[in-house]
Amino acid sequence: MMRPALREDDFQTEKKVILEEIALYQDRPHYRLFEKLMAEHFGGHPLSHSVLGTGESIQALKREDMLEYFNRRYSPGNVTLVATGNLDWDALVAQASSACGHWKDYSVSRDTPGSAGTARTDAIVDAKLLRQHIGVMSAGPDARDERRYAACVLATILGDVVGSRLFYALVEPAIAEEASCTYEPLDGTGIFLTFISADPARASEALQIARGEYDKFMAEGPTDLEMTAAGNKIASAATLKGELPMGRLTALGFDWVYREEYKPLAEHIEQIFAVTSEQVRELAKQFDLSAATVLTLGPNEQAKT
Repeated sequence: MMRPALREDDFQTEKKVILEEIALYQDRPHYRLFEKLMAEHFGGHPLSHSVLGTGESIQALKREDMLEYFNRRYSPGNVTLVATGNLDWDALVAQASSACGHWKDYSVSRDTPGSAGTARTDAIVDAKLLRQHIGVMSAGPDARDERRYAACVLATILGDVVGSRLFYALVEPAIAEEASCTYEPLDGTGIFLTFISADPARASEALQIARGEYDKFMAEGPTDLEMTAAGNKIASAATLKGELPMGRLTALGFDWVYREEYKPLAEHIEQIFAVTSEQVRELAKQFDLSAATVLTLGPNEQAKT
């Protein structure tokens, strides 16, 4: 798998699979909104590019292009092997050396610049959709920033799917069907991402209420009760994820790729509970949740903020 032959027939078959996948995702409003929102928010930044690519870029791709990319990027210096569980470390290293020791090592580098975002407002009109989908994206701490723990707490208090401020402000009173806020720590930058789905007639109202919640949070900060509840939610989710092999592998892999560190799950949880309400409030003001890129998708002809 790590050293494929990249035969022409297989390459052409896989291109068709990717094209079908792109078409499939275009039928999912949340995906369409997210892809376009990333492009709008990051502008000319590398993160503005779709992971899957476009139909045009996939169609134009040749086997020689993929081979050149593979040789340039799939180098030992750009690959991390992660293992977790009841394993024999020396045996693992020996197996990896035996299977991969002959790989050629290429010089690999890439830019990971920060980004404050564009703070644009735009709309995608699709009369076939029955709901108005709203995406709000603002800057957040990157994956190396110790403030990422406070950012996780902030997003949980503001936008957890149940029991958050957006839930009580929008979902419980039936102004919106969905309302959530998440924090994504990325390489060199980060984002706070709010998704709202509502009746088109109430979409503008829902967005105004969400903005009001941002402003209130930056002015007042979280309560002690919210801090405790958020810490418990994050710790419980991390613990459950850590009990699954893939969940633990993913966490270990990101820790090493982003920060070249190994941190036990218990230490991550300790740092979540060490976050103070003042740190969360200061973070909200530092990254200014209202300075956001806003994109709507649905039958409404314009994005109203």
